[in-house]
Amino acid sequence: MKKYRNWIVSALGLLLWAVGFWMVKGDVCSTLAYVCIGLGCGMFGYGAGELIAGRVLKGAPELQRQMEIDRQDERNVAIADRAKGRAFDLMTFLFGALMVSFALMGVELAAVLLLVAAYLFGKGAANKYNFNKNNAALSVAMTLLTQSVDKKYENVAFVFTDFSSASFMGYRQLSQMREISNKNIVILDCIASEGELFAAYNNGGKECAMSLKQIDGDIQTLDYTDAAGVFGLFRKLTYVTSGKKVDDRQVAVAHTRSRKDSKADFDRIEKVYQFLLAYMDQLGTAPKK
Repeated sequence: MKKYRNWIVSALGLLLWAVGFWMVKGDVCSTLAYVCIGLGCGMFGYGAGELIAGRVLKGAPELQRQMEIDRQDERNVAIADRAKGRAFDLMTFLFGALMVSFALMGVELAAVLLLVAAYLFGKGAANKYNFNKNNAALSVAMTLLTQSVDKKYENVAFVFTDFSSASFMGYRQLSQMREISNKNIVILDCIASEGELFAAYNNGGKECAMSLKQIDGDIQTLDYTDAAGVFGLFRKLTYVTSGKKVDDRQVAVAHTRSRKDSKADFDRIEKVYQFLLAYMDQLGTAPKK
């Protein structure tokens, strides 16, 4: 189906354009006719453009491969996400000012309500189904924190960050602290998802990731030595997550921000807790640096 998607989009675009043109000629529901023409032209332009681009790139596999690498590069993804975040923040203020302006200008109530509905739809609501994404890691960290206090470990610390999904703001602020510049950082994210456990590491975090694998042989390690994003912020980083491996540097986490995200794997949470506790015991019994 995916193979013929652009052909289908182009055909539907032509069909909508033809229907709209026929309605205009027959003077039938002229408003809907122009909507069909506009939508049809847009769909046909998109589908035809993708088909032409595919045909051109078909004779240049190296260029196609490079474009795919650039599209999936973590740095480009991080920059795009940050730009989208800035644009969304600006849109929030513009929508708010526009709603107030329309209300003061006495614009019809229906138009104002539609604008308010569009604003709320774009703004969205808090994610209620984030057990795997946030709560699972939080529960493990809080339990480990209790163990650390009870055993009076001096080589272990816990930090909770926010605004770290797209802009990495929380991680950036943490990376600027001199106290942790040369410490092993272990980030827990989406640890209760279906699939397998992974420990991704940058150049300085390899020793930590291998220690975790030695404790629990089921953990798969991923080499993110030259990766950007959060891996470029810390000298020694190990990123623990779960999901399904797509390639050597990509793990797909299913059902985030959906109702199914609440279906966390509690055996997985216990497993993560146990091997991190064992690793923490190793650090706690080591001489203080």
